[in-house]
Amino acid sequence: MVTLTGRVSSYSEKETAEGVVKPVRGVRGIAEEIEVKIFSAYDTSDQDIARRAANMIDWNVSVPKDTVQVKVQKGWVTLTGKVEWQYQKNAAADTVRDVGGVVGLSNLIEIAPRVSAAAVKKRIEDAFKRDAELGSQGIRGRGLGGSVTLRGKVHIWSERRAAERSAWSAPGITTLNDQKAIG
Repeated sequence: MVTLTGRVSSYSEKETAEGVVKPVRGVRGIAEEIEVKIFSAYDTSDQDIARRAANMIDWNVSVPKDTVQVKVQKGWVTLTGKVEWQYQKNAAADTVRDVGGVVGLSNLIEIAPRVSAAAVKKRIEDAFKRDAELGSQGIRGRGLGGSVTLRGKVHIWSERRAAERSAWSAPGITTLNDQKAIG
């Protein structure tokens, strides 16, 4: 167990300190007690932090317009909203991390892909056709939103894993129900 204490002047410095300790061999837990103390001639108001954070998110081309909301309370930024991809969620958080006055960050942005069930099913079946191991096995995928059920028969475990990889590679998949038989 490692305990981190002290003061830093920005939230990104706090994250850097944590990032240095995490990969150290033998570290199984971190008690993080680092305080972010803004060393500035004037206090940054929550309103200023929120305005700057929202503007920076708007300027980030990786984050779709009008998908992320910013809330600031005593320097702690909370991001909410919905985006289609994980990289968009990460980009929003990375953008806000270095805004002056931020003492903490909660990234509560949801990932909600816009993919129709028919589109997901077609992509899975196309992936099966491209995969030589699966093309003639009669495996079928049924999609409902981000949930997919695989049915059919495979000869060996590697074929089953290949079918799963093909299904997971389709965008918008959030859950996979594997009902394939081996034999």
